[in-house]
Amino acid sequence: GAVRSWSEARRISNRHFLDEFILYSFIPQDHSSSVWMLNGNVSKGLDFLRGMLSLRGSYMGYDGSLFQNGIETPYSSDTWTVTPKVNSTFSGWLNASYELNFTKNRLDVKESGITSSSESIWQTLSVNLMPDRKYYIKLIGEHYHNRMASGVSKSLFLCDAEFTYNFSSGWELNLSLRNIFNQDTYSYTLYDGLTSINKEYRIRPRNVLASVFFRF
Repeated sequence: GAVRSWSEARRISNRHFLDEFILYSFIPQDHSSSVWMLNGNVSKGLDFLRGMLSLRGSYMGYDGSLFQNGIETPYSSDTWTVTPKVNSTFSGWLNASYELNFTKNRLDVKESGITSSSESIWQTLSVNLMPDRKYYIKLIGEHYHNRMASGVSKSLFLCDAEFTYNFSSGWELNLSLRNIFNQDTYSYTLYDGLTSINKEYRIRPRNVLASVFFRF
């Protein structure tokens, strides 16, 4: 689908820099902006993999301006996202799913010649094994990668595992291990010609959970 929108306003946000402080306010000023939004998806069954391949994509473009110390700063920004996914049942006891999300952001501060861009990649692989009807194994790996500037990047890898055993008497035992590598924090800072954004994600420490169920 595609969406095109325009906006007209009689006031605009202004950032005033005062020493190490930033004061946000609104000032009377006619202001216009426009946005493009595009998105779509396609999927296809793959007989040779006994699975499916899908692809999603989106784009958002913004064209407008902001005021800094009372001076108008026109700028434009673009965001592209592509997400392919494939899943397959290799056999009756093995199936897997892989998904990747790639996002690219670009900012162009007009009249100043300042441009900046950043990229982020998230990918996950899930593997399910059931060699026997009595037990089941699930493995999940996740990878995060962010490129903030040329030569500056940050990565994180997470891994989980789960084991389930079914007893003939109706009892079920489940053991799960989360955050195997015991990652605790994922943080980074994005800088562009207009703003800086600090992002920090606190991650639950490694933990082991044992559960017992009874099926009637």
